[in-house]
Amino acid sequence: MDSGTYENATPRGNVNLSHVNLLDDQQFWLAILVLLFGLVILAMQYRLLSKYRAKADEILRTFTTSLIVVVSLALVASGYGEQQISPVLGLFGTIVGYLLGASRNRDTGNRQGTDSTEIAEKSDE
Repeated sequence: MDSGTYENATPRGNVNLSHVNLLDDQQFWLAILVLLFGLVILAMQYRLLSKYRAKADEILRTFTTSLIVVVSLALVASGYGEQQISPVLGLFGTIVGYLLGASRNRDTGNRQGTDSTEIAEKSDE
């Protein structure tokens, strides 16, 4: 093939080749503001978790949950529609459910051999 065939090719359909200026877009600035807020939250969490010498799984759960909430808010703020964002939110929900469920199973695994009625009786005392 010679290089001349690609030079004269024209796009098919409705293609808008105009310049997009993101700095004037209100949704862009709102998404940036949400992401900056998320960075502030993560910095605060880092300071608190390092001060109290948290375990690695606690740090992972805390940071992952915060990141998922911030990224979800940024996606909504940037103007994505319900059709586009639903699969992403489903994936995020699965990740958070796994992390929180795995930690709960680990906590209850320490109490093997105790019946649920025994646990309820101990909490009543």
